[in-house]
Amino acid sequence: QEGRYCCVASNECGSVTECAWLEVDTSPIITVQPKSGTYKHRSRHLEVLRIAATGVGVIRYQWQKLDTTNSRWIAPSRRVLHGTTPNLTFRVLTQEDEGTYRCVVSNDDGSVVSDNATITVYGAPIITYSSAGVVAFEGTKVTLICNATNDVDAIHPLQISWYNGTQLLKSDGQHIAIYTTNNSTAHQVFSLLILESVNHTDGGEYVCHAFNHPLCYTEKTINLTVEYAPKVSIDPIRSPYMVDVGKRLLLYCIAEGLPVPTVQWYENNILIPQQSSQIYLVPTVTPRTTVYTCEGRNNAGNMENIARANTTIIIKEVNRCSPLSDPVNGKVFVFTEGKTAIFTCDDGFVRRGSSFLQCINGAWSSPPPKCQPL
Repeated sequence: QEGRYCCVASNECGSVTECAWLEVDTSPIITVQPKSGTYKHRSRHLEVLRIAATGVGVIRYQWQKLDTTNSRWIAPSRRVLHGTTPNLTFRVLTQEDEGTYRCVVSNDDGSVVSDNATITVYGAPIITYSSAGVVAFEGTKVTLICNATNDVDAIHPLQISWYNGTQLLKSDGQHIAIYTTNNSTAHQVFSLLILESVNHTDGGEYVCHAFNHPLCYTEKTINLTVEYAPKVSIDPIRSPYMVDVGKRLLLYCIAEGLPVPTVQWYENNILIPQQSSQIYLVPTVTPRTTVYTCEGRNNAGNMENIARANTTIIIKEVNRCSPLSDPVNGKVFVFTEGKTAIFTCDDGFVRRGSSFLQCINGAWSSPPPKCQPL
């Protein structure tokens, strides 16, 4: 529809003509504008800006950076991997790449300029020293050290935070104290995390988090191992504990501690040979009363630590009742290891006597019933 268009006006006295040229702008149209972003110093193969456009024919892209010194637009640095595609990608992104960018989108019919977008680059700090793995004894004071230096290109001050796992730690005036000093001239920060009278539950991973921006940080993990003396208990906990002769009985020695305690069993204060397992099978062949002891040992804190737990086991004789036989025209069912019996009669017969018997002190609670015809 491009071309020369003319308008002719006429009447009885004559006519006049005016013409004009119509040109249709088919320059590209930008559908997605680039967006500002914040990125980490020395990131590699990073796509930082993106644009999308539509138009007639081949669409060309040329990214530009604002030269603030000379107030003019220039080509991006040589670190740009792709500067003539819809995506602005850097081989290595540095502090020098901070600034304002735009993209000139063109085709054979014209060009259009995108909105400006700002790239912000933050330099990561360097942790120069930190405590290695720390081993402490329960109840002692522990000091963890972390020193860091800010990146020379960083534009924000360096800070250090401490974490236990993912939990941010703060001084509480009792158990936790954090001391941090700054050397602004050398761009250094020195930090101490002090744990007063550590508990064995304080063991785990402690993280020194050095940062100069929420997106730009360096971390060092310090493993704290808290050794503690054995703590011993025996299951079943109830003492004295009664069991029938011949019945199976297992004792469980629950021994906690770090290093993991070794276990030894005693019978009436006499060592039971070759019984170093946490599980002990009690002999229940004969009636008797016995005190069993579980002993746990370790060398937490480079010293021998011993803990013991006792339980009294009473093995008693069982007064058993005489065996029961099925009644004529009926059945007997015996339960609970011969202590309970239930009688039933066949169809056409009625029971005479109790259907439920119990064994009490070696005798059944009543005579067995009989099944008689209806």
